[in-house]
Amino acid sequence: MISHAILRHNRRPQNGLADGIVITPSHNPPHDGGFKYNPPNGGPADNAVTDWIEAKANALLEPTSNG
Repeated sequence: MISHAILRHNRRPQNGLADGIVITPSHNPPHDGGFKYNPPNGGPADNAVTDWIEAKANALLEPTSNG
């Protein structure tokens, strides 16, 4: 559904291209849960993009030394 919406919007973008995040269904086991990024081509994102997002998200979740 998200991929379809991205592609439909991007046929005639008026305010830039759309992309999206897909939250995985709750019926998945916890270790398979998470989200997926769909770029403007409707997705899925290539490994380099996915690896960057994963590293950035994990860095944001790391506790800081300030607190």
